Amino acid sequence: MLKEVFKSSISLIFTAAVLIFVLLVIIIFFGLVPPSDQPELQVSLPELKAEFDEVETSGQRIEDMIAAKFQREFIPVHAAREEENIQTAEEKKQRLIEQEKNKIHQKYEQIIEDKEQELARELKAFREKKEQERNQKIEQKREELLSVLEEEISELKNINFPELKELEQELLKDYYTEIFKISLKLEVLDLTPQERDVLRDELAEIEQKIEDKVQERESELKGDLEDEIAAMEAEYERRISEYEDQILNQISSEIAAKNEEIRLRQDNVRQDKTGLKEREIANKIKEITKNINTGLDISHNLIEEMEQF
Repeated sequence: MLKEVFKSSISLIFTAAVLIFVLLVIIIFFGLVPPSDQPELQVSLPELKAEFDEVETSGQRIEDMIAAKFQREFIPVHAAREEENIQTAEEKKQRLIEQEKNKIHQKYEQIIEDKEQELARELKAFREKKEQERNQKIEQKREELLSVLEEEISELKNINFPELKELEQELLKDYYTEIFKISLKLEVLDLTPQERDVLRDELAEIEQKIEDKVQERESELKGDLEDEIAAMEAEYERRISEYEDQILNQISSEIAAKNEEIRLRQDNVRQDKTGLKEREIANKIKEITKNINTGLDISHNLIEEMEQF
């Protein structure tokens, strides 16, 4: 392209010179110049042709001289610059590639980090939900077993304590004769106050014996009841603990499965985004290389055109 521009400029100069000579010929032969001035312009056609040829030859020589100077000075300089441009372009390409790789890497690392945080939030929400579910199930089981325990304790008390009434009746029967005799003496006999006090003391002693035996049996029954209640409560705690372990193992298994699911999804996200990142980097390298090479091709083609002058 530069060659064509240069040749066009030379041709314009040469054409202008030819036109000037043609104009002089027209002026001389058609009398456009006053007669007083014609003696200096009177030339023969052979002379004009010779001068015209000389101008044409001069123009060609000028063109050749310029072309030679161009080949001698301009081409080597630009050839050297082309080598520098190639090296500079390679450095620029590597710099641009590193910049773009860093940008793309940061972009995908941010995408991966955002997705991992999203998955972590999902896992946390799942874990909290399962822990809440575990607590609700355990509390429900506690209420269920406690209701059964309280009912069993109530039934146990209803079974044991009527025995005290039966014992009291049996003791009254055992001491009935003694009580009857003492009571009869107090009612029938004419006793002194001292005698009455003695009989009353005997009657009180019998009643105390009956009461002591009933209380003794009541203490035994209470002890037995407390032992049974303690055993029932221990069984209640054992069943609650067993159920808690069962629910805990179940929830732990579900959370572990969710952990594994989240881990696999995180791995898939990282692999997928890494693949996309590598492809984007490869495409960007191709784009940068193409742009740099296009510039170098233009420069190289320009030098080749210059060398063809």
